[in-house]
Amino acid sequence: MLAAPDPILHDEIDADTFKQHATLLRSEFNALPLGEACTRLAHGSLPARAACITFDDGYADNEQIALPILKRLGLPATFFVSTGFSNDGIMFTTA
Repeated sequence: MLAAPDPILHDEIDADTFKQHATLLRSEFNALPLGEACTRLAHGSLPARAACITFDDGYADNEQIALPILKRLGLPATFFVSTGFSNDGIMFTTA
């Protein structure tokens, strides 16, 4: 996620767009922490329009950009972090 739009990286979401999407999600869905959603699904008590927010790449922008927005909006999220790529390691090759 980018802090601001980048004309070269037009497919990358920026902070303002993410905030708009997260605000819409908050208003239209019942956002639940992933663990709670799994438990409620197993017990047949999942609310209507249930949704979970997950991040699966573990990049620093998840914490630096997305997390503050989620906190301001009161939305729970689950972050899957690949610890082997901490400290600016590259997870994917571009070759």
